[in-house]
Amino acid sequence: MAIFALQDVRKTIDTIYALDNDLVTGVISERAQTALDAYESGTELPWQVAELAIYLVFMYGELGGKDKGDPSSLSLLGPRGLLSI
Repeated sequence: MAIFALQDVRKTIDTIYALDNDLVTGVISERAQTALDAYESGTELPWQVAELAIYLVFMYGELGGKDKGDPSSLSLLGPRGLLSI
């Protein structure tokens, strides 16, 4: 099992984002939305899932900075619009 440093994960995501930003934003949105839905329904989340959701939302905001000038690219979590950056 390979252990990646957080910087390595971020570099990998940045590289994939440069190739296919819809893929990256879709995965981030889906994972974060799943955790937020579970929390909203009263499900007890493991701390790892909650931390991942928070980190993904933060990372999405960081990635959104690369698309300055296109505000439509900064809508997170799809049509339900629970969060807008």
